[in-house]
Amino acid sequence: MTSIKWIGINWLFALIIALSASVTTGSAQIPEPQPIAQSIPDKWLGPFAQFLRDLGMSNVGSIMAQTKFGTIGGAHRPDSVVFRIEDKGACAEDVCLTIIGHPSGDRFVTDAMFAAGGRGAWGDHTVEFLGLQAVPHFFESRNGTTTVLFETSAGWIVSPPRR
Repeated sequence: MTSIKWIGINWLFALIIALSASVTTGSAQIPEPQPIAQSIPDKWLGPFAQFLRDLGMSNVGSIMAQTKFGTIGGAHRPDSVVFRIEDKGACAEDVCLTIIGHPSGDRFVTDAMFAAGGRGAWGDHTVEFLGLQAVPHFFESRNGTTTVLFETSAGWIVSPPRR
């Protein structure tokens, strides 16, 4: 593991400890961040294209061709998915517009939109954050920028990107 990765991982653990009043008992496991790199599955093409049109984006076909997909399987909404728009207008280096949402009938409903790197991971533990029980999710870029999200029963809390 490179020293940058160790620094990033150590920083993430320090952030969790600093932001949480307590961690539930048990051994936390955080896997190596994996790239968000799948093409959009057929069942998501129509709902996500409609979401982009509703958002007011032009050239939806081009944006869809430059979008990656991943599952995020939240603890509170296990059918959650993540889209990463890699269009040059939506990125600064490898930190791009990232969207978490879930299906509702034949529509895609967004739960959070934020800038993040292209690799993500989450642990198997909850932390107490502002009195809420939350599951942390991590997104990192190639240059070490990390965005931390906390999934709560009331929605997602996004921590700004940090180095």
